[in-house]
Amino acid sequence: GIGLAVHMTLMKLWLLHEPDYQSGCNFGEGLNCEVNQLSSYSDFMGIPIAVWAIPTYLLMFFLAAFALIKDRGDEQENEQARNAIDLLFVLALASSLYSVFLAYVSYFVLEAFCPYCMGMYGVNLVALILAFRASNMPLKHQWGRLKNHMGSLQPVPQATVVFLLTLAAAFVWYNRANENIQREAAQNIALKDAQQKKELEAKFFQKPVTPQVKATPPKAEKPKVTTQNTPTPNKAKPSSATAKPNPGNGFTPPVGPMDFAWGPENARVTLVEFADFECSYCRLLSLNLKPIKDKFPENVRIVFKHYPMNGECNRYMGTSRMHPGACDAAKGAICAGMQGKFWEMHDLLYQDQKNLTPESIEARAQKLGLDVPSWKACLNKPEVARKIQQDVQLAAREGINGTPRLYINGRLLTGAASTSIIEYMINMSLKQDEPTTSVAPITATKETGPQVKITHGDESFYMDTFEASVDQSGRAQSIFGVSPARLSWFDAQKACEASNKRLCTEKEWVTACAGEPAIDNNNNGYFADDSVEGSMYPYGAFYEAARCLDDADKYEGEPANTGSYPGCRTATGIYDLTGNVSEWVGESQQRATLVGGDYRSKQRAACNKRSAMFGAGYRNKSTGFRCCSDTEVSASQIGQAGLDSSSGTDVVGQEVPQDFALTTIDGAGVSRASFKGKLTYLTFFASWCGSCKRELPALRQLQEEYKSRGFQVVAIGTDRSTERSKSFAEQYDPNYPVALDPDSTAMGFFKVDAMPASFLIDGKGMIKDRMVGFRPEHLPEIKAKIEGLL
Repeated sequence: GIGLAVHMTLMKLWLLHEPDYQSGCNFGEGLNCEVNQLSSYSDFMGIPIAVWAIPTYLLMFFLAAFALIKDRGDEQENEQARNAIDLLFVLALASSLYSVFLAYVSYFVLEAFCPYCMGMYGVNLVALILAFRASNMPLKHQWGRLKNHMGSLQPVPQATVVFLLTLAAAFVWYNRANENIQREAAQNIALKDAQQKKELEAKFFQKPVTPQVKATPPKAEKPKVTTQNTPTPNKAKPSSATAKPNPGNGFTPPVGPMDFAWGPENARVTLVEFADFECSYCRLLSLNLKPIKDKFPENVRIVFKHYPMNGECNRYMGTSRMHPGACDAAKGAICAGMQGKFWEMHDLLYQDQKNLTPESIEARAQKLGLDVPSWKACLNKPEVARKIQQDVQLAAREGINGTPRLYINGRLLTGAASTSIIEYMINMSLKQDEPTTSVAPITATKETGPQVKITHGDESFYMDTFEASVDQSGRAQSIFGVSPARLSWFDAQKACEASNKRLCTEKEWVTACAGEPAIDNNNNGYFADDSVEGSMYPYGAFYEAARCLDDADKYEGEPANTGSYPGCRTATGIYDLTGNVSEWVGESQQRATLVGGDYRSKQRAACNKRSAMFGAGYRNKSTGFRCCSDTEVSASQIGQAGLDSSSGTDVVGQEVPQDFALTTIDGAGVSRASFKGKLTYLTFFASWCGSCKRELPALRQLQEEYKSRGFQVVAIGTDRSTERSKSFAEQYDPNYPVALDPDSTAMGFFKVDAMPASFLIDGKGMIKDRMVGFRPEHLPEIKAKIEGLL
């Protein structure tokens, strides 16, 4: 039972956070764990019921063990043993009755059975039978004993303590597992989103060069399409409204008669979603939108628009069939909507989006009770294809080239935005119909003070006005108009301490950025990963382009000098908290994290941008910091030598550091001495890196081809979980050493900022070349470099 509960908890977390996760328990519509795990019935008090099952089963184990031990004692202890069996019987009975309820929900409500759930039902039933057998008495006598002995002192106090302790332990484990899975999923999403965008832009898309024109509602088509307005949208009414534009908003997609909407037409906030039914991130966004429907039934309207990633119905995809079932799914949903069942079809398509064949979509139509002949005839109607084309054209006019894209009263959110961010945007829209920026741009000067006092209630602290630079004495400096230091958490902590300050905590940083005391809403010990108190951006409630340096080129961009953006400022006068360089925070290595985004983060450069992707040794041109203190610290005098300029990012031409040392997966060591007398191809990889899957097998070939000529390959896994690095590398059967760098210390030496990052190091330990990314067609160029250096 404990094993099943742990497995189902992890499964649910992966389903919630990782769009591409496959549970291995999805055998179709009737036998599908995912349907059960993603339903509201799988939670109790906001916690998965599988988590509650863990202390329940541990308590059963305790009671059984208690009874087994006491049953061998005197009469008093025998009585305690029988009491324990009574308690165990009650616990198993309650669990079995709850199993009956869940089985009813699975069959009659969700119409899908979960094999793992049924395994737990079996555990509960067997526990009930065994507890009854252990009592050695008829059922009517069992009830009599329950009445007489349930108030006994033994072993009720012990059982209570055991349950509370194991419940607390289960919650702690769940929160940590949730945090780890969210972090790993965020790594996967960020990488895949960037790769997809890059590939699409290179192959299919060109930025529109014609002046942007205001989108007009598409001409109404026949037959009239309905919009659904209740949380259970079975009845429909005609839609004729357009999304109300608010002054100061960006793009406001029109809502026409061929669109399907949930929520009242007069809602104060309209969410317009461009999505693809085969897009895994669109599925994740749809899950994040479900709580929004429950929380804002009167004030929010959600409108769905189509952007299938398939050239069959999206001309901007060229000949690409990235999502082969996307066009059929879009047509199937529109035609289901014409019979009043758009949102029901919407949910079924996302439930099993890996299976979007015409036959499977038709099976969904049958399941919904549609008039299938009429539905099939609808699929080929020109107005259906025209509706998809209109949505695609509207998206292209705005420069949309991927999914999902969500507009909240005209403000764009890209990617699978979390429920907390969507809720924040809605609340801000409800508070002010015409939001204005509360912080006026003020140009900083050399005379601007080095620290700002932050006060909220009885709490106050001082924070550096500017991102830190470091002088040649190793002290952090808060100075206007200089290049920020690019350090690891370790070095940032030392620099702050050398200046009689400390590295800011995550709570202090978020408080200063958002303008309100930070609260750990999800009780996981962190403050930049959940709902925002105050403003999401230091300068105001909503994102404003060009306020901060956050839209530089991903590969060629560089941070700006401190204080260069007058608008990137809090009301208290702190500059560049978001954008420019990500800032290290955290009072210990275990709590070290980067916050605020950097010069490439765009809209995600916000007060709740938290990245724990790499360890505390991570550093490159995107990592920086600033210091805090409990009392004001005067600016340190900078010595004659001035600021330290050694934090640049170009390592080519430098020697591998003397203290470079790692351990390989087989327990051996890799150090600078390992490079002596050989040409080394050193590469950094991560288990979530798509290009790394192509590089590691190719490196095996290079090792075989050049080993006899004094060449070697060394691969370094950068996952914080060494087991993930190990299992990822071993699947490619490496014939070269694989080292582990969970703290990112080696990454920091080489200032890696993308995966895979590879370096050629000569026999004297000198770094001769740096390469980022990998494709098989790169091999001839790589071999030419190796030949030249050999």
